[in-house]
Amino acid sequence: MTSLFVLSFIAVMAIGLPPQNSKLNIQHQNADNIIAETRNENGEISPVYESDLIESNSTSTSFFSPDFEDYISPTLIFGEDERTLLDEEDYTKFPYRTICLVHALYDFNNDGITDSISIGTGVLVAPSTILTAAHVIFDNSRGIWSYTVEVYPGGHKNSSGTIVAPYGKFHSVYATRGNNYETNDSADDWAIIDLNDDIGSEIGYMGVSSELSNGDTVRLYGYHGDYDSRLGYGPGTTSGVITYKFRHNCDAIAGSSGGPITRGSTTVVGIHSGGYNSNWDQACKVSNYIVGWIEERIEGL
Repeated sequence: MTSLFVLSFIAVMAIGLPPQNSKLNIQHQNADNIIAETRNENGEISPVYESDLIESNSTSTSFFSPDFEDYISPTLIFGEDERTLLDEEDYTKFPYRTICLVHALYDFNNDGITDSISIGTGVLVAPSTILTAAHVIFDNSRGIWSYTVEVYPGGHKNSSGTIVAPYGKFHSVYATRGNNYETNDSADDWAIIDLNDDIGSEIGYMGVSSELSNGDTVRLYGYHGDYDSRLGYGPGTTSGVITYKFRHNCDAIAGSSGGPITRGSTTVVGIHSGGYNSNWDQACKVSNYIVGWIEERIEGL
Protein backbone atom coordinates (compact mmCIF):
# COMPACT_ATOMS: atom_id res chain seq x y z
CA MET A 1 0.00 0.00 0.00
CA THR A 2 1.09 3.55 -0.60
CA SER A 3 0.83 5.36 2.72
CA LEU A 4 2.73 8.56 2.04
CA PHE A 5 2.12 11.46 4.38
CA VAL A 6 0.10 14.12 2.64
CA LEU A 7 2.33 17.08 1.72
CA SER A 8 1.69 20.48 3.21
CA PHE A 9 0.57 21.96 -0.09
CA ILE A 10 -2.46 19.70 -0.16
CA ALA A 11 -5.36 21.13 1.79
CA VAL A 12 -9.01 20.59 2.59
CA MET A 13 -11.74 23.21 2.92
CA ALA A 14 -13.69 23.99 6.01
CA ILE A 15 -17.39 23.99 6.67
CA GLY A 16 -19.16 27.02 5.24
CA LEU A 17 -21.94 28.39 7.37
CA PRO A 18 -23.85 31.22 5.65
CA PRO A 19 -25.38 33.38 8.37
CA GLN A 20 -28.54 34.02 6.35
CA ASN A 21 -29.34 30.30 6.10
CA SER A 22 -27.73 28.66 9.10
CA LYS A 23 -29.17 27.92 12.51
CA LEU A 24 -25.77 28.82 13.94
CA ASN A 25 -25.58 32.09 15.82
CA ILE A 26 -21.96 33.10 15.37
CA GLN A 27 -22.46 36.52 16.97
CA HIS A 28 -21.87 35.14 20.45
CA GLN A 29 -21.98 36.92 23.76
CA ASN A 30 -20.80 33.92 25.75
CA ALA A 31 -17.15 32.96 25.60
CA ASP A 32 -17.50 29.17 25.39
CA ASN A 33 -15.11 26.93 23.46
CA ILE A 34 -14.28 27.91 19.88
CA ILE A 35 -14.24 24.71 17.81
CA ALA A 36 -13.98 26.15 14.29
CA GLU A 37 -13.99 29.36 12.30
CA THR A 38 -15.76 30.54 9.15
CA ARG A 39 -14.39 32.76 6.39
CA ASN A 40 -16.62 34.46 3.80
CA GLU A 41 -15.62 35.52 0.30
CA ASN A 42 -14.81 39.04 1.59
CA GLY A 43 -12.19 37.64 3.97
CA GLU A 44 -14.26 38.22 7.12
CA ILE A 45 -13.62 35.55 9.76
CA SER A 46 -16.07 34.54 12.51
CA PRO A 47 -15.66 31.95 15.30
CA VAL A 48 -17.92 28.90 15.64
CA TYR A 49 -18.59 28.01 19.27
CA GLU A 50 -19.21 24.63 20.84
CA SER A 51 -22.66 25.78 21.95
CA ASP A 52 -23.50 26.50 18.30
CA LEU A 53 -23.38 22.81 17.44
CA ILE A 54 -26.73 21.31 16.55
CA GLU A 55 -26.53 17.54 16.77
CA SER A 56 -28.69 15.74 14.23
CA ASN A 57 -31.45 13.45 15.43
CA SER A 58 -30.51 11.11 12.59
CA THR A 59 -27.14 9.55 11.82
CA SER A 60 -27.08 9.90 8.05
CA THR A 61 -28.27 11.64 4.91
CA SER A 62 -29.13 9.97 1.60
CA PHE A 63 -27.20 10.28 -1.63
CA PHE A 64 -28.91 11.84 -4.64
CA SER A 65 -28.49 11.25 -8.36
CA PRO A 66 -30.87 12.79 -10.93
CA ASP A 67 -30.35 9.93 -13.38
CA PHE A 68 -29.81 6.40 -12.10
CA GLU A 69 -29.13 5.14 -15.62
CA ASP A 70 -25.64 6.63 -15.42
CA TYR A 71 -24.95 5.22 -11.97
CA ILE A 72 -21.76 3.20 -11.55
CA SER A 73 -21.02 0.93 -8.60
CA PRO A 74 -17.33 0.26 -9.17
CA THR A 75 -15.82 -3.16 -8.64
CA LEU A 76 -12.68 -3.01 -6.50
CA ILE A 77 -9.61 -4.11 -8.47
CA PHE A 78 -6.72 -5.21 -6.30
CA GLY A 79 -3.45 -4.31 -8.00
CA GLU A 80 0.05 -3.77 -6.70
CA ASP A 81 -0.90 -0.59 -4.86
CA GLU A 82 -4.66 -1.33 -4.81
CA ARG A 83 -5.68 1.93 -6.50
CA THR A 84 -8.01 1.93 -9.49
CA LEU A 85 -7.80 4.97 -11.77
CA LEU A 86 -10.79 6.27 -13.69
CA ASP A 87 -11.06 6.12 -17.45
CA GLU A 88 -11.84 9.39 -19.22
CA GLU A 89 -15.47 8.49 -19.88
CA ASP A 90 -16.15 7.73 -16.20
CA TYR A 91 -15.72 11.26 -14.80
CA THR A 92 -19.30 12.18 -15.73
CA LYS A 93 -20.79 9.03 -14.17
CA PHE A 94 -22.34 8.94 -10.70
CA PRO A 95 -20.87 8.88 -8.08
CA TYR A 96 -17.53 9.90 -9.61
CA ARG A 97 -18.81 13.27 -10.81
CA THR A 98 -19.56 14.24 -7.18
CA ILE A 99 -15.82 14.06 -6.40
CA CYS A 100 -14.27 17.51 -6.78
CA LEU A 101 -10.80 18.64 -7.71
CA VAL A 102 -10.05 21.40 -5.18
CA HIS A 103 -7.65 24.29 -5.81
CA ALA A 104 -7.03 26.58 -2.82
CA LEU A 105 -5.41 29.87 -3.86
CA TYR A 106 -3.00 31.70 -1.54
CA ASP A 107 -1.73 35.29 -1.57
CA PHE A 108 1.05 35.24 1.01
CA ASN A 109 2.09 38.87 0.47
CA ASN A 110 -1.38 40.44 0.26
CA ASP A 111 -0.43 42.04 -3.04
CA GLY A 112 -3.29 40.64 -5.12
CA ILE A 113 -1.07 38.03 -6.77
CA THR A 114 -1.59 34.29 -6.31
CA ASP A 115 1.61 32.88 -4.84
CA SER A 116 0.59 29.25 -4.42
CA ILE A 117 -2.19 26.83 -5.35
CA SER A 118 -2.83 23.89 -3.03
CA ILE A 119 -4.42 20.83 -4.58
CA GLY A 120 -6.76 18.46 -2.78
CA THR A 121 -9.96 16.47 -3.03
CA GLY A 122 -13.53 17.24 -1.94
CA VAL A 123 -16.98 15.76 -2.40
CA LEU A 124 -20.44 17.19 -2.96
CA VAL A 125 -22.68 16.29 -0.02
CA ALA A 126 -25.53 18.78 -0.64
CA PRO A 127 -26.68 20.87 -3.62
CA SER A 128 -24.07 23.61 -3.07
CA THR A 129 -21.78 22.17 -0.38
CA ILE A 130 -18.60 20.13 -0.45
CA LEU A 131 -16.84 18.33 2.37
CA THR A 132 -13.03 18.35 2.49
CA ALA A 133 -10.10 18.68 4.88
CA ALA A 134 -9.20 21.84 6.79
CA HIS A 135 -5.50 21.74 5.90
CA VAL A 136 -6.30 22.04 2.19
CA ILE A 137 -7.82 25.51 2.49
CA PHE A 138 -5.74 26.73 5.44
CA ASP A 139 -1.93 26.83 5.29
CA ASN A 140 -0.84 25.39 8.63
CA SER A 141 2.82 26.35 8.14
CA ARG A 142 1.93 30.06 7.79
CA GLY A 143 -1.30 30.12 9.76
CA ILE A 144 -3.31 31.77 6.96
CA TRP A 145 -6.45 31.08 4.93
CA SER A 146 -6.55 30.62 1.18
CA TYR A 147 -8.26 33.70 -0.25
CA THR A 148 -10.58 31.62 -2.43
CA VAL A 149 -11.21 27.98 -3.26
CA GLU A 150 -11.90 26.78 -6.79
CA VAL A 151 -13.93 23.59 -7.12
CA TYR A 152 -14.23 21.36 -10.22
CA PRO A 153 -16.82 18.55 -9.88
CA GLY A 154 -15.58 15.63 -11.97
CA GLY A 155 -12.53 17.76 -12.79
CA HIS A 156 -9.28 16.22 -13.97
CA LYS A 157 -6.34 16.79 -16.27
CA ASN A 158 -6.26 15.41 -19.80
CA SER A 159 -3.21 13.94 -21.53
CA SER A 160 -1.91 17.42 -22.39
CA GLY A 161 -2.10 18.59 -18.78
CA THR A 162 -5.13 20.86 -19.27
CA ILE A 163 -7.87 20.83 -16.63
CA VAL A 164 -11.10 19.31 -17.93
CA ALA A 165 -14.15 20.69 -16.08
CA PRO A 166 -17.23 18.82 -17.39
CA TYR A 167 -19.59 20.84 -15.16
CA GLY A 168 -17.62 24.07 -14.85
CA LYS A 169 -15.63 25.79 -12.10
CA PHE A 170 -17.21 27.06 -8.88
CA HIS A 171 -15.83 29.05 -5.97
CA SER A 172 -16.27 29.28 -2.23
CA VAL A 173 -18.75 31.74 -0.75
CA TYR A 174 -18.31 30.50 2.81
CA ALA A 175 -15.71 28.11 4.21
CA THR A 176 -15.58 26.76 7.74
CA ARG A 177 -12.66 24.75 9.03
CA GLY A 178 -12.07 22.70 12.14
CA ASN A 179 -9.21 23.64 14.46
CA ASN A 180 -6.63 21.28 12.97
CA TYR A 181 -4.12 24.16 12.82
CA GLU A 182 -4.41 24.66 16.57
CA THR A 183 -4.71 21.02 17.67
CA ASN A 184 -2.76 19.13 14.97
CA ASP A 185 -5.39 16.41 15.36
CA SER A 186 -7.10 14.62 12.48
CA ALA A 187 -10.36 14.83 14.47
CA ASP A 188 -10.35 18.56 13.67
CA ASP A 189 -9.20 18.24 10.05
CA TRP A 190 -12.62 18.88 8.48
CA ALA A 191 -14.04 21.63 6.35
CA ILE A 192 -17.26 22.45 4.56
CA ILE A 193 -17.30 24.79 1.59
CA ASP A 194 -20.49 26.49 0.47
CA LEU A 195 -20.35 27.22 -3.25
CA ASN A 196 -21.73 29.97 -5.46
CA ASP A 197 -24.02 27.50 -7.30
CA ASP A 198 -26.23 24.50 -6.47
CA ILE A 199 -24.52 22.23 -9.01
CA GLY A 200 -25.37 19.22 -6.81
CA SER A 201 -29.05 19.61 -7.72
CA GLU A 202 -28.01 18.95 -11.33
CA ILE A 203 -25.40 16.20 -10.98
CA GLY A 204 -26.16 14.71 -7.55
CA TYR A 205 -24.26 14.39 -4.28
CA MET A 206 -23.17 11.72 -1.82
CA GLY A 207 -24.82 10.90 1.49
CA VAL A 208 -23.03 11.12 4.85
CA SER A 209 -23.20 8.88 7.91
CA SER A 210 -21.76 8.91 11.44
CA GLU A 211 -22.14 5.13 11.76
CA LEU A 212 -18.73 3.41 11.63
CA SER A 213 -17.07 0.48 13.41
CA ASN A 214 -13.63 -1.10 13.60
CA GLY A 215 -13.02 -3.51 10.74
CA ASP A 216 -15.53 -1.91 8.38
CA THR A 217 -14.70 -2.15 4.67
CA VAL A 218 -14.30 1.32 3.20
CA ARG A 219 -13.14 3.05 0.02
CA LEU A 220 -11.08 6.25 -0.42
CA TYR A 221 -11.67 8.47 -3.45
CA GLY A 222 -8.87 10.90 -4.24
CA TYR A 223 -6.82 12.76 -6.83
CA HIS A 224 -3.38 11.22 -7.11
CA GLY A 225 -0.37 13.51 -7.47
CA ASP A 226 1.80 10.71 -8.84
CA TYR A 227 -0.71 10.23 -11.67
CA ASP A 228 -1.01 13.93 -12.60
CA SER A 229 -4.13 14.47 -10.48
CA ARG A 230 -6.16 11.65 -11.99
CA LEU A 231 -9.06 10.48 -9.85
CA GLY A 232 -9.00 7.02 -8.40
CA TYR A 233 -10.28 4.92 -5.52
CA GLY A 234 -8.96 2.13 -3.38
CA PRO A 235 -10.23 -0.32 -0.75
CA GLY A 236 -9.34 -0.61 2.90
CA THR A 237 -10.54 -1.30 6.42
CA THR A 238 -10.92 0.81 9.55
CA SER A 239 -9.27 0.74 12.97
CA GLY A 240 -9.13 2.89 16.09
CA VAL A 241 -12.64 4.26 15.54
CA ILE A 242 -13.67 6.84 18.13
CA THR A 243 -16.20 9.67 18.08
CA TYR A 244 -14.35 12.12 15.83
CA LYS A 245 -11.53 10.20 14.12
CA PHE A 246 -10.28 6.81 12.95
CA ARG A 247 -7.50 5.10 11.03
CA HIS A 248 -7.73 3.38 7.64
CA ASN A 249 -5.39 1.54 5.29
CA CYS A 250 -6.68 2.73 1.92
CA ASP A 251 -3.90 3.69 -0.48
CA ALA A 252 -3.29 7.44 -0.49
CA ILE A 253 -0.76 9.98 -1.71
CA ALA A 254 -0.38 13.76 -2.04
CA GLY A 255 -3.57 15.09 -3.64
CA SER A 256 -5.86 12.71 -1.75
CA SER A 257 -6.20 15.07 1.22
CA GLY A 258 -9.84 15.83 1.89
CA GLY A 259 -10.97 12.85 -0.14
CA PRO A 260 -14.15 11.11 1.01
CA ILE A 261 -13.85 7.75 2.74
CA THR A 262 -17.04 5.86 2.00
CA ARG A 263 -18.91 2.81 3.15
CA GLY A 264 -20.14 1.34 -0.11
CA SER A 265 -19.71 3.77 -2.98
CA THR A 266 -22.00 6.65 -2.01
CA THR A 267 -22.03 7.14 1.79
CA VAL A 268 -19.25 9.30 3.27
CA VAL A 269 -18.10 8.24 6.75
CA GLY A 270 -14.80 10.14 6.91
CA ILE A 271 -12.38 12.65 5.42
CA HIS A 272 -8.82 11.60 4.59
CA SER A 273 -6.32 13.64 6.60
CA GLY A 274 -2.85 12.14 6.15
CA GLY A 275 -0.40 9.46 7.19
CA TYR A 276 -0.36 7.87 10.64
CA ASN A 277 2.35 5.20 10.49
CA SER A 278 3.72 2.65 8.04
CA ASN A 279 0.51 0.63 8.18
CA TRP A 280 -2.29 3.17 8.65
CA ASP A 281 -3.51 6.55 7.49
CA GLN A 282 -5.65 8.84 9.63
CA ALA A 283 -9.01 10.45 8.98
CA CYS A 284 -11.60 12.75 10.47
CA LYS A 285 -14.82 10.84 11.20
CA VAL A 286 -18.19 12.22 10.11
CA SER A 287 -19.93 13.17 13.37
CA ASN A 288 -23.60 13.71 14.14
CA TYR A 289 -22.83 17.43 14.12
CA ILE A 290 -21.52 17.25 10.55
CA VAL A 291 -24.61 15.23 9.61
CA GLY A 292 -26.75 18.00 11.11
CA TRP A 293 -24.96 20.76 9.19
CA ILE A 294 -25.33 18.82 5.94
CA GLU A 295 -29.04 18.28 6.65
CA GLU A 296 -29.44 22.06 7.05
CA ARG A 297 -28.06 22.64 3.59
CA ILE A 298 -30.10 19.90 1.93
CA GLU A 299 -33.29 21.16 3.55
CA GLY A 300 -32.40 24.79 2.84
CA LEU A 301 -33.12 25.92 6.39
